[in-house]
Amino acid sequence: MPETVQVVASGSKNNYGEFTYGATTSYSAHVRKVVTMLRDNTGDSLESDTIVYIYGDASLALDSQLTLPDSTVRTVYKVESVSDETGSIHHQTVYCGA
Repeated sequence: MPETVQVVASGSKNNYGEFTYGATTSYSAHVRKVVTMLRDNTGDSLESDTIVYIYGDASLALDSQLTLPDSTVRTVYKVESVSDETGSIHHQTVYCGA
């Protein structure tokens, strides 16, 4: 059964190096609690504790925030887009953690 996640897109950084965030958007998704080891752009290891399959193209940016159905907030570490046979984005696989 589809669940709903709330996405708050990351914007620019303020004078203190902290991200500012935009408006909240809701998406239908499937949430799995799975621990996955990832590498960031600098090669450092990250531990993702949640994989979210968002239906369609959410145009997510790294460091966006996701509020899961259980009200926990996770930060986006990695996004993979999966296309259908027409070349349109079918869903996005989002790896996120605390």
